[in-house]
Amino acid sequence: MTQFITISMKSGETMKITRELAMMFAPVRFLIDMYGECEHEAICTDISDLKTASKIIQWCIHNVHIEKSTDNVYTPNDFDETLLKDADDTMLYEMMMSANFLELEHLMCAISSKICKRLNGAKASEISSAMVKGKKEFFAEMIEPVHKDGVLVKEEINK
Repeated sequence: MTQFITISMKSGETMKITRELAMMFAPVRFLIDMYGECEHEAICTDISDLKTASKIIQWCIHNVHIEKSTDNVYTPNDFDETLLKDADDTMLYEMMMSANFLELEHLMCAISSKICKRLNGAKASEISSAMVKGKKEFFAEMIEPVHKDGVLVKEEINK
């Protein structure tokens, strides 16, 4: 009998996936190993929403044999290209953050490859614009304190 585990997204949405699939995600695997399985509670993930989760799940189902191997070399394939074909910058960002949290290194490689192909031949200003598109608030929080510290350091040096 197939066992299912419920995972929850940042958006509050939940999704039931097979235990075998859930065990591909390092944080989920850790929680199950530490605390055992709880059928009535969802395991929190860093996946933003169901749309992102469904793309990650599709990739995992197709590549389950790869993530189980110890081979560290991964070359993105036609499936990766098809899966990520319509992903905009925000979706790629969300997928990369989620893949990093879930420790899906080969998926991160596929996403990185997609980003590199998209930016190949682009000007620096276009690359910069693509990196912050849809995430201005996120980067502003990171840059603002550095900017303030930079001003303080500059004032101390000028004294």
